[in-house]
Amino acid sequence: MKRTLIIGTLILSLGFGQSVSAAATNGKVDFKDVGGHWAKSNIEYMVEQGAVDGYPDGTFRPEGTITRAEFSKVLADLMDADGGSNAFADTKGHWAESKVNGLVNEGIIVKSEYPNGFAPDTKITRLEISKMVARGLAQESLLWKAVLLGFQQLPAINVPFNDQDEMKLSDVPYIALANSSDIINGYDDGTFKIDRSATRAEATVMLKRYLDAKSKKPVLSELLEKFKGEQDVQKFSKSQLEAWVDKDADIKRLANLPINHYTGTSLAKNHDALIYPMGHDSSTNDTELVTQAMNDMIGWMNVYENLDYRTVGDSWKNKMLRYYSQSSTYHGVHYSNEDLPKLIDVYVKEVKDGKYIQESFFVTDLSLAFKQKRTEYSNNEFVIRGTQYVRFTSVTDLPEGVELNKWYKRDVDVKYMQNLWGDKVSWDTADNIAAGYTVITPYKLVTVK
Repeated sequence: MKRTLIIGTLILSLGFGQSVSAAATNGKVDFKDVGGHWAKSNIEYMVEQGAVDGYPDGTFRPEGTITRAEFSKVLADLMDADGGSNAFADTKGHWAESKVNGLVNEGIIVKSEYPNGFAPDTKITRLEISKMVARGLAQESLLWKAVLLGFQQLPAINVPFNDQDEMKLSDVPYIALANSSDIINGYDDGTFKIDRSATRAEATVMLKRYLDAKSKKPVLSELLEKFKGEQDVQKFSKSQLEAWVDKDADIKRLANLPINHYTGTSLAKNHDALIYPMGHDSSTNDTELVTQAMNDMIGWMNVYENLDYRTVGDSWKNKMLRYYSQSSTYHGVHYSNEDLPKLIDVYVKEVKDGKYIQESFFVTDLSLAFKQKRTEYSNNEFVIRGTQYVRFTSVTDLPEGVELNKWYKRDVDVKYMQNLWGDKVSWDTADNIAAGYTVITPYKLVTVK
């Protein structure tokens, strides 16, 4: 049987698992520091039920904070979640180890959200509580489980807090459930404050409301309608946008764009000329080599177009050098093979001077690799066509028509040189080295279709 009020003096008291005398006589609660407090009735109720207790000096200390371990202990007891394999190295031997492990096993605490350890004695935030109680409700109630799944499937959610812009999109469904269940509300100024530490009073009230919410019967259709919002891709993180974009539509559009070839042949024919350099003879199929070239150019674009002037340095420089091995001229200055690190130093300086902070990803496909000759007498160019998505959050000189903190897309032809024999340089290089890119279409704001 699942316990409903087992908080006792386990958490919100001076000693964990110890009996601490509360300021209560004959069931009457009389804490010195609770009179007039906004959570007074909830604190008194939970104390009278034996759910929480105060300190030996007759105080409850409602504005004191509560840690991850403390909140986990309470919720684990309420859910009867205990034990299991050790989930975090930094909880091994901790007094709340079995409770944390129990919540991990139940899916209430998600390990990937704590990549550097659980840090059990860290103050818990309102966002963390929202996630835990939302998952807990979904675990213990099929109706609330349906609500959480419904929220997660909405294209966009609108929560009634004016600091929603500070919330990750993936976190909003949990906040919406915590709010719709009346477990966690906002502040008088209309904010939710995801990073604020919860107080002992807040935690007590939230846990009381969690118990109440388990018996509620939410109406899914009503909640979905109430919280349904308009999708705003400009608020997407890079990974969210990358998952959202219609890559097939990009690839189809790119395949139909003209190429600059002196004979005027299509991209598809020039793709075949690259894959089958000696004709459609299986013995000359270069698919593997071209695939490697495509991957190398995706790698180069990911380094070259993801910038942060505050941290750019040796690590970025070494990643860049992987795609450079042939002498080059830049802004009228010639750099020999071994002088290429100096060229990358120039790039580093430009990033810092321009105060660039930008994030980007590149959409392409093997079918968009081709070779072209601009004139009958020019050399072959090897090209990977793709769509670049980019957002600038800092730069001293924005491209024309582009605003900060908005996602844009443009089509580009990325040129590469085969480096199969390797130029003699002192660093490791990719099989294919970068030769710059040509912009096909200008920046266009990313919008919902």
